[in-house]
Order: sequence, then C-alpha cells, then structure tokens
Amino acid sequence: MLDSHIHLWRAADGYDVWIRRKIAGLDHDFTLAALRAVGAAAGVSGVVLVHATEEAAETPCLLRLAQDEPLIEAVIGWADPTDPAMPHQLDAFMRLSGKFRGLRVMPAFGDATPLLGPVALANWRELAARGLTLDLLLAPAQLRLVMRLQDQVPRLRMMLNHCGRPLTATGEVEPWATALRAVARESNICCKLSSLAERAGMDWSPARLQPYVDVVMEAFPAGRLAFGSNWPVVNLAASYGGWWQALQAMLVPHAPSPEARAAIFGGTAAQFYVPVGGA
Repeated sequence: MLDSHIHLWRAADGYDVWIRRKIAGLDHDFTLAALRAVGAAAGVSGVVLVHATEEAAETPCLLRLAQDEPLIEAVIGWADPTDPAMPHQLDAFMRLSGKFRGLRVMPAFGDATPLLGPVALANWRELAARGLTLDLLLAPAQLRLVMRLQDQVPRLRMMLNHCGRPLTATGEVEPWATALRAVARESNICCKLSSLAERAGMDWSPARLQPYVDVVMEAFPAGRLAFGSNWPVVNLAASYGGWWQALQAMLVPHAPSPEARAAIFGGTAAQFYVPVGGA
C-alpha cells in the first residue's frame, strides 16, 4: 500500500509551517517514527512526502530526510513557478535526491492566474521535459485550469490534490461535481482520494461523505485514483486508520475489483510518481 499524500515537519528544521502555527491540533512535530506507528495498522509500505509550505528551505530538508529512508518513495516539493530560475532549482533538487519527483502549487489559497503566465508555462515545460510531475491544490472554481495547462503543456503529468476540495462541511455537491466530471473527461489528470473527512468537520460520517466519493468514483477510472491520508492534517477529524477504513467502506457500493482496489491503494501512485527520465 502506497499513501500518495503525507506531510512531516519538525520545529528544529527551522522553516515556518504556517498550518501548525494556525491550527492548535497540528502545533507539534510530526516525524517518521510517528508516521510508521499510525500507518502500520493500515499496512502502509510506502508514502509520497509532500511539502507543507512555500518556504525555500523545506524541499531540500525533505529530500535529505527521504534519501536513506525506504518508507519515503517520492518527494513532491515547492518552487516558485514565476521565477525564471526555477529550472536550476529543479536540477539542484534532482542532484540532491533521486526521490525528487515533482512540484506542488496551491492556488486554492490564492490566485491561479500566474500559473498560466509566460514564465510559468516555460517552467512547466521544463518540469515535463525532466519527467517530473505537478500536483495541483485547486478550489472547485479553479478546476478548469487543468484543461488550460494541458492544452499549453500536453506532456505535463498532473495530480489533483484532495478531490478538488469539495465543500464537504456544508453538504454542497454542486457546482464541484460538474466541474470535476469535466476535468476527468477532458484531461488526463489523476486524482487523490484524500482530505474529505477533515474538511467536513468533527461530525463527519461515511454517510455524509458518500455522495462525494460517488462523484469521484464515477468520474475517474481506478487507474487515475490514488489513496491519500493527508496525515497529519487528517488528525483534525479522524485517525489515520479511521479514514482508511471509512474510505474502504465508501468504495463498497462501487464494487471495485481487486485490480481496481490495488490501483487506488498503491498502483496509481506508484505508476504516476515512478521515475520516467527526461526527454
């Protein structure tokens, strides 16, 4: 089992993790030892480590941590896509560790427009040319950015984080569902089944989340879906094992085959993040 989305942070590493500063339940260290403990019950054998900040110091720190750690199979870091020097940063990250597999950007917390500017588009082409990937954290209203990026950079392999952030706290399914179906239909992007519970609040239940999982499962084939825990942020609403078990139950109505389950719980992420080399 490969978990496609986890975070780690320690105060001693010296960079600012804004989410721990703003949310009391996350305001302490989350380490590899703690991850091993919570992931063991779910049978986790590997993880994709994703940056948590837009701090320049974080990605090198994560790459050094991952280099000799077999549990971490890939690292998704951060660099400023509007910086003309970004290709040099990519090369530096690749020299630092072969586990560097791409970048993530988070326009859900801001403006997506700069991601389509001429410098950013040139940088995405450099990312694709190196065989690297792009994780996207988008709000529902921003989902059409995926098609615009694909049109401009057809070779760029993209992964949608957290199902496109539906409003699970309010129970609203539209307009997110229509936008997500369009993304699945009109692009080749993959999607992480993650972050539904913690966005729903402490009173979440599988029954409340089932409509969202139904939309995702109907929109994407299993070969484009990847389980993600979003640990430790998931702790705000559920344990690691609690989310894993809830998702297993929510998949039952869709009767996924053993092959489909294998894709969702590891195969898709392994195929997406596996090194493919530059061109």
